Amino acid sequence: MITPERSDDTAGIIVIGDEILKGQTADTNSHFLCKHLFTLGVKVKKITTVGDNLDEIAKEVAEFSKKFTHVITSGGVGPTHDDITFEAVAKAFEESTVLNPVIVDICKKFFKTEDLSSPVFKMALIPASARLEFGVSPVSRQKNFYPLVCIKNVYMFPGIPFLLEKAFLCHQKLFLNPHAQMHTSELYVNSDEVSITNILNKVDAKFTKVQLGSYPIFYNSPQSVVIDGIPRHVGDVRPRLTSLLPTDDGGGTTSGSNEWQEPSSSASSSDTSSESEKEEQSEFVASWSNHSLRVGRAAPTAIFMQQTYLHKRTTLPIKNRRVDVEATAFLGFGETRRIADRKRLLDIRHS
Repeated sequence: MITPERSDDTAGIIVIGDEILKGQTADTNSHFLCKHLFTLGVKVKKITTVGDNLDEIAKEVAEFSKKFTHVITSGGVGPTHDDITFEAVAKAFEESTVLNPVIVDICKKFFKTEDLSSPVFKMALIPASARLEFGVSPVSRQKNFYPLVCIKNVYMFPGIPFLLEKAFLCHQKLFLNPHAQMHTSELYVNSDEVSITNILNKVDAKFTKVQLGSYPIFYNSPQSVVIDGIPRHVGDVRPRLTSLLPTDDGGGTTSGSNEWQEPSSSASSSDTSSESEKEEQSEFVASWSNHSLRVGRAAPTAIFMQQTYLHKRTTLPIKNRRVDVEATAFLGFGETRRIADRKRLLDIRHS
């Protein structure tokens, strides 16, 4: 996860369609949008699902537009009778809909028809004050032939997941928070959630400027504890959390202790790794620009990973279990990049 330093860039997502509410179609769009907006430094505050009802859509759009920096709608922009998003958004802002000549021309060329009574031209009937945004493909770097329709802070995306994802990636710069400073720390603990709850509660109560999350993974896998916040605040929380959580060799405090314990400064001297292992390990850490990997007796469980700028998937050996970890990070101007190469981490052993 990634958290913006400035938290005033927010978003609300409105998923539109009876098929979602009936369970006929699974909503994958909101998950995709949340993940990528977070990467861009925008915090999603609310997601709502609305059926194909003009008044209900208009009401949600008007409310969301007042509350959030960005409003994204998903669905209802096609040519059929139940595609009413453009009309509903126009109503939300007390406007009428008009045929947009640019979209009309695009439809004529794409669908090869001049008949304005054709249903395809419903897609050109948009709010009167709407603007058109032609994004740029992150792959071809070419300008899109079909625009994203926007009005004020509302962006109307298609509901088909493939089309929404493609359109969003082409328009990421519209949502980029240039002031966001991304940072996350993620800790894997070989303990169940109940046994560390008191510790997490104490840390959460003391450090209110970070977000602390606990996520059970189940299926014989470690517990995931995630710290989100700006770097200096995460840096304050991390050593205190690691001092409280129990280590594999019995270190740390119990969940009933009220005392803070700083990580031992002698932890590195007790590391039993061979020189070659240490060299390989150092090489790996150095390859992570602005990242760190902490292993050894002082670390609760096998691994503590801090991630700032990289999107990487790797396999972590933890007590003979292998856990796939994926982290996304901000690279600038809204771009994310998937690193294809894999690097095997050293086996982490505790004496």
